Amino acid sequence: MSLKSLTGNNIRRILLIVSVNGNLTRLSIPLPFTINKFMTFRLPDTQAYKMAWKSLRSDLYKLNYRNINAKFIKNPTDINRFFDGCLADITPANNPKNKIKFGGICKLPDGYEYYLRFHLDSTRMKIMVATESGTNQYVEWILQHLAFLLTV
Repeated sequence: MSLKSLTGNNIRRILLIVSVNGNLTRLSIPLPFTINKFMTFRLPDTQAYKMAWKSLRSDLYKLNYRNINAKFIKNPTDINRFFDGCLADITPANNPKNKIKFGGICKLPDGYEYYLRFHLDSTRMKIMVATESGTNQYVEWILQHLAFLLTV
């Protein structure tokens, strides 16, 4: 097997040449990258964040509860290390279901702000993403990448 790094369409790829039953086959596979490397985070003012989230609620993307990836997140507060410590704890004082809630704001190179929200219990997480930009071009992409990183 031989490995060679390629760049095509601004996506880093790896070229694998493998032998299957004596026949050489070329496979071009995209290298993994995660969207959080392109995000700029800022710690939100909790009250302003909650007000903005209420206005965005009708147009959000969400991933219902999935199991937390225990290899990366040992306890719910570990999630904050993926976001440069810029997630605010927005767990309400009255919390009968004992769910921990975090909210954050990030910006992508497109210049728009994206609102992130995480609801966690001891083993599961719900992820929600919304934006005020009027376009949801990257919202689903962000959600998919966060799900890939943080859940199993």
